[in-house]
Amino acid sequence: MPATGIRRQNARRIKKMKGAVPILLLLLVMTTGCAMLWAASGRMGLADRAILAFADPDPRAQRLYEWPWVAFGSENGTDSLSYRIRNRIELPGGETGEVRIDLGSPLKNSCLLRAEILLEEGGTFFESGLLTPGTQIRTARIQTDLEPGEYAATAWFYAVDPEDLNEMGRVSEPIRIVVSS
Repeated sequence: MPATGIRRQNARRIKKMKGAVPILLLLLVMTTGCAMLWAASGRMGLADRAILAFADPDPRAQRLYEWPWVAFGSENGTDSLSYRIRNRIELPGGETGEVRIDLGSPLKNSCLLRAEILLEEGGTFFESGLLTPGTQIRTARIQTDLEPGEYAATAWFYAVDPEDLNEMGRVSEPIRIVVSS
């Protein structure tokens, strides 16, 4: 076959492949990214630990949505605890109702989380069950007889060992509770 015929044949092959190369590269990048996220998510939270005694999760708990790159972060050790909660909780006065608290246990925790909110003037405002890493309680039904006004409270977060359910430590956060009239 003459050299010009080979050049024409190669030119046709290159022309056919022009559209396929970017698509193949995109598929390769997407597949690699998904595989990396899947591999990283398996090492976070309690994925590799046995939960022997964990039989009573909080029924209000739902999935906590976090950014995908959280899976690449480092997991908390046994000496640290991450949590989320609203620092100002608002509720209608003299009523029982759903109150938004946004209590969450981020995926990087290596322990279970239990929380309670205690009023400075005495009494328990809210108490949660056990939350696994990557779960949250967005709203809670609160029954209170608080008068309209603003109240100081402390949210206590307890780190609980998933294997024997013993408390490993605790941390507190001041919050405000606002009862509207």
